[in-house]
Amino acid sequence: MGLEKIGRLGSMYDNRRGSYNKPTYDWNRLKTMKYSDKDGNLREQLITEDAKRVADYLGNNRTSSSQLRQFYGEVKGLELRLEKNGSNFSNIYPFILMLKPKIAYKVTRRVAQPSFKEFIDTNIDIIIAENKNGNGYKAFTDFCVFFECIVGYFPKK
Repeated sequence: MGLEKIGRLGSMYDNRRGSYNKPTYDWNRLKTMKYSDKDGNLREQLITEDAKRVADYLGNNRTSSSQLRQFYGEVKGLELRLEKNGSNFSNIYPFILMLKPKIAYKVTRRVAQPSFKEFIDTNIDIIIAENKNGNGYKAFTDFCVFFECIVGYFPKK
């Protein structure tokens, strides 16, 4: 009774409604929990469970590995431009913000999936919120680790 996982894409069949539902991810939960615990350490659940769920969600919503890797490469390039102590974060920050219009453009051209835009937008929003609290550098480096884990968990087809 309830939802049953069926098929190679992991669609959920709802016995009560007699229909298939695409897997979802609760982005508000990520915004609430953020990347780090109260002591500033990356949350273990983020790296293990959340990254796996997001990777499955993106894969099941037709995000291609090339779309994922292209944006990951861009994020990684920004991370490599950062000084170890984050002293030049304010110089890199506008380029981090530019990820939102870049993914929006790709979605309008139907080169990227809306689910991937949702992922990028949510994570950039977290970085923006943390930057207002003076923690932008830490949030961005945490996002880089999270994104790397998602790439590692992403379904291979």
